Amino acid sequence: MANKFKKKHDVNISVIQLDPSEIKAEILLSAEDGGLPDIIIIPSDFLGMHNLMKLYPIPQRWYRENLLQQ
Repeated sequence: MANKFKKKHDVNISVIQLDPSEIKAEILLSAEDGGLPDIIIIPSDFLGMHNLMKLYPIPQRWYRENLLQQ
């Protein structure tokens, strides 16, 4: 996903993969320090912590009922 975006928009993207046991702590610490990334992919069971993680909801206009596989 990141490589496609990088090629299409000619930008640099850093991808960091965290150990599953460290993800929640890293996100919460980063949120406190104000150092969250622009995009983060997390397990859906973390969404209940969106306020602590200082995550913003996805705008409704970004949703599509029928997602096309590419």
